Amino acid sequence: MNATCRALVGGLLLWSVQAYSTCPAANGPWLSIIIDDLGYQLEWGLAASKLPSPVTLAIIPGTPHATTLAQAARERGKETIIHMPMAASQTASTDPYALLIGMSAREFDQVLFRAFSALPQAQGLNNHQGSALTADRDAMASLMTRLKQREMFFIDSRTTEKSVALAVAGELGVPATGRNVFLDNERSETRIAEQLQSAVNLARQEGHALAIGHPYPETLAALDRLLPEIPIAVTLVPASQLARCQATQIRTSIP
Repeated sequence: MNATCRALVGGLLLWSVQAYSTCPAANGPWLSIIIDDLGYQLEWGLAASKLPSPVTLAIIPGTPHATTLAQAARERGKETIIHMPMAASQTASTDPYALLIGMSAREFDQVLFRAFSALPQAQGLNNHQGSALTADRDAMASLMTRLKQREMFFIDSRTTEKSVALAVAGELGVPATGRNVFLDNERSETRIAEQLQSAVNLARQEGHALAIGHPYPETLAALDRLLPEIPIAVTLVPASQLARCQATQIRTSIP
């Protein structure tokens, strides 16, 4: 599978197209970064699409700027996924399309179909909130069945330790992996830099890591400054690369 990647050689930022091997062990550690919650704010979403690496952009379907941001991502060679609103344990979803507890099979499929239709170029899907739904085995089986039919991958944002999403994905043969690090639970550039370093360190230790951030000005500024400085020993790849390796390492969730 071809993807745009970066290499640091002699301090210069070079872009090239290469065919990644099946899993990261073959060519060193992999690090993927997803920017979540895109679609409500245009300026920050466009800034995310301009980040200097193959970050994956997670767009909430049905939001005011979803289509514009998906087009910007395509023009800049960024991978997009559906950031699918799902039922949370303590808060009600206010997003346009949301998968909820207690939906009939017909309602569930209708919401998913609308999301797929809104972002047809999306290659995968991750959960927005979802601490209740990702713990529901029947709901996850329905979701993974639909993703498999479309040859899409799944990323578990890991908003609950009770999530069964990766287990069900594995049972049904859906490429999937989960979040290891949240970059910006604390919105300071210093703390975001520390979290990014934690993700780099984890990738070196385990062979791969996936970090999730949000389109906050502090996050975008930190990533714009720091991504070109990622050590050459760690390769930045789209999230699909990790998911299609079935990198399902379990990490402690942050609710």
